[in-house]
Amino acid sequence: MTRPVPMTGEEREKHLEMMQHPELWPMWPVLPLINRSETDREGFVVPGCIADANESGRYEVVMCTMYQLPEGIITYDEFYQSHPTKVYESYEAMLDDGWMVD
Repeated sequence: MTRPVPMTGEEREKHLEMMQHPELWPMWPVLPLINRSETDREGFVVPGCIADANESGRYEVVMCTMYQLPEGIITYDEFYQSHPTKVYESYEAMLDDGWMVD
């Protein structure tokens, strides 16, 4: 189920700024996201998480909540293998697809 959610230019810049600066992430090296343009079968917004692309070199959203990640210290490969992912070319592409910081 999809429903477009418009984002103002100011909102987009705020989310992009947060994504691009992992030193601001409260739970670094992971940042929780939501996709308000998609809902799951129960009608809830779709959750996801990203890892610091400066460290991992990847622009991927792991389709899970923070609480569904493996416990303890894990590698970036383990992080990306823990749940299905969506791959993007950039943080801007994530925003274009409806993702925003949660």
